[in-house]
Amino acid sequence: NASNLTTPKHHPLASSRMRNPNISSEILGGITGTTNGIKRNTLIAVATLDGTLMLVDGDETLWSLQVDHQLFALTKLDLLGDGDEEVVACAWDGLTYMVNQQKQSVRFQFDGPVTTFTCGKYSVIPGTSVNVFVYATFQNRVYIYYDVHLPRFRIHNFLETTQSHEEINSLLPQFPIDREDSQQLKNLLQFCAYGFPLDMTGKT
Repeated sequence: NASNLTTPKHHPLASSRMRNPNISSEILGGITGTTNGIKRNTLIAVATLDGTLMLVDGDETLWSLQVDHQLFALTKLDLLGDGDEEVVACAWDGLTYMVNQQKQSVRFQFDGPVTTFTCGKYSVIPGTSVNVFVYATFQNRVYIYYDVHLPRFRIHNFLETTQSHEEINSLLPQFPIDREDSQQLKNLLQFCAYGFPLDMTGKT
């Protein structure tokens, strides 16, 4: 039915004016994400051979990331299991970038150059499917990384982690420090981990 057809629209991204318009690019649409608290599947990712990776919502560039590798493959996958899809891009040398919608990234280095890359759901056990990364090499080999998932993207520093640790919190009252003073807490943890002879109150 002709009434169901959608006419493609050109969105002139402002940042594109600064790049070579003749550079090879990959475009991937239908990415599921959350913008302004609204779940949608209209986000678009763009990867260029000169190492630019962008996430776009209509005319707005949500973020742009410049890398020192030639990106040739662009895919999407929900790596956290939260319903939002991450952008996954691979370079010719096998370096793979996984970037979430807050521009936080994780990299994985495949061992050698690749001819192609993709990722998605793969099933070995009937009725179940898991995340996989698939690489094809110049030696006519295909490598499948099975059950790929990430616990988180955001990096937590050691101090944040210890503050939510029940056993550490139960032991802190035994030490003469102000637990609300982050410097004193850092000194105590440094002493416990490395044995440095520090004054717990912050004096060396």
